[in-house]
Amino acid sequence: LRNMQLPHHNPLATTSAKAFYAAFLRSPTLAYQFQKELFKKQSQLLSSGEPLLYEIANKINIDVEKMKTDMESSLVSEMLKEDQQLASTNNFKGTPSFVIGKKTLVGAYPFEHIKKIIDEQLN
Repeated sequence: LRNMQLPHHNPLATTSAKAFYAAFLRSPTLAYQFQKELFKKQSQLLSSGEPLLYEIANKINIDVEKMKTDMESSLVSEMLKEDQQLASTNNFKGTPSFVIGKKTLVGAYPFEHIKKIIDEQLN
């Protein structure tokens, strides 16, 4: 999983990506729980702002103070930079984007379509 913040995304997309990676540094499992909860509440993010990130983190037992510190770390900045470079290298212009074998897929597709591409690439 990589993060790619685009100009038309939520203004807190970068902050949210930093929060995800800060959680990931502590526990990948908690990071994916955090992401799942955040996606459920993404419409609230605009009105609630950054405090919603910490509310979600606290709810799933992520140390919020450590998260805030890690969000500003050079390691998290490098992780985001690497994601942006990878997106640029693969010429991704939108999300979601996937590399499946030698095939690139941009946009949301039904599972059956993605499975077909995976099967083709395996053959």
